[in-house]
Amino acid sequence: PHSTPPAPPPATPPPAPAPAPPPTPASPAPAPASTINAGHKWFAVGELDPVPTDW
Repeated sequence: PHSTPPAPPPATPPPAPAPAPPPTPASPAPAPASTINAGHKWFAVGELDPVPTDW
């Protein structure tokens, strides 16, 4: 006759992982000091003109 094995203890659920922090908005990187010149308008990367332009 098959003996009924003892019921295994209830599995404890693993601790819930900590919620991921909200992604921080990517702030435009400041232009390198070597590219900042008086009289040049610097645009954020991906904006109108990514390269400093003479005005």
